[in-house]
Amino acid sequence: MPEEMTFRPGMRTLRRGLMLLFTLLGLLLILLPPPSGLSAAGMKCLGVATICITLWIFTPIPLAATSLAAIILLPALEILDRNLVFSFFGNSAVFFLLGVFILGGAMIHTGLSKRLALTFLARFDRSPRRAILGVLVTGSLLSLIMPEHAVAAMLFPLVMEIVQSLNLEKKKSPLATALFLAMAWGAVVGGIGTFLGGARAPLAVELLRDTFGRTITFSTWAVAAVPIAVVLTFLVYWVLVTFFKPEIQDMTPARKI
Repeated sequence: MPEEMTFRPGMRTLRRGLMLLFTLLGLLLILLPPPSGLSAAGMKCLGVATICITLWIFTPIPLAATSLAAIILLPALEILDRNLVFSFFGNSAVFFLLGVFILGGAMIHTGLSKRLALTFLARFDRSPRRAILGVLVTGSLLSLIMPEHAVAAMLFPLVMEIVQSLNLEKKKSPLATALFLAMAWGAVVGGIGTFLGGARAPLAVELLRDTFGRTITFSTWAVAAVPIAVVLTFLVYWVLVTFFKPEIQDMTPARKI
C-alpha cells in the first residue's frame, strides 16, 4: 500500500482486523493437521502462502522483508529442503552475505560503525605517521566484522575531514595520498580476515563444498587468515610511510576535528 495513502479511523481498524484474521488463518493452517489427500508439507506451504499474501497486501513490513520471511519459513518448517530453496537463488552463501550486509547496514544506520572508527582514530592523532597507521588499522579492524566496501564508504568522509582540516594540497600532498590509500588498502586487507569482510571468501568456500564436498568453517578461516591480514597491514604501513613521506608535522587541526 503506498505510504501517501491515508485511511479513516474506521478503515484503519477494519484493515488491521482483516490483516490479523488472515495472519491467524495462516498460522492455523501451519499448526493444524492436514486433511485427507493433502500432505503435512502442503498444508504448511498453504499457511505460509496465506501469511505472505496477507503481509504483501497490507504491508505492515516492507515487501522485501516478507519475501525473505517466505524463503526462511520454507526450510524452517521443513516444507522444502534448505539446499533446494537456496539453489533457486544461487547457493547458501548468498544468504550468508545477505545477513552480513544487513548487519553492516545496521551498524552504519545506528552510527555504531562511525563511533568505533572515531574511537580508533582518536588513538592515532599525535603525528602524521600515526594518523596514517590509525586510518589503516581502523579500516582493517572494521573490515573483520563488516563488508569492506561499507567500511571504505564510511571512512571516506572522516578522512576527507582530516585532509581538509590540515589544508593539504589537492592531488599534490603525499600525506593526503597516504591517508586515502590507507583507507582503501586497510579495508581490502582486513576484508580477507573473516567471511564478514566481503563476498569472495564465502562464495569460494561454497563452491568448494558443492564441487568437492569439503568446507572451511568460519573459525578455521579466521585462524588462518587473520595473521596474514595483520602482517599485510603493517607491510602496507611501511610502504605508505616510505613512499609518501608526510610534508607536515602539526596535527593539531586534525585532532580538533
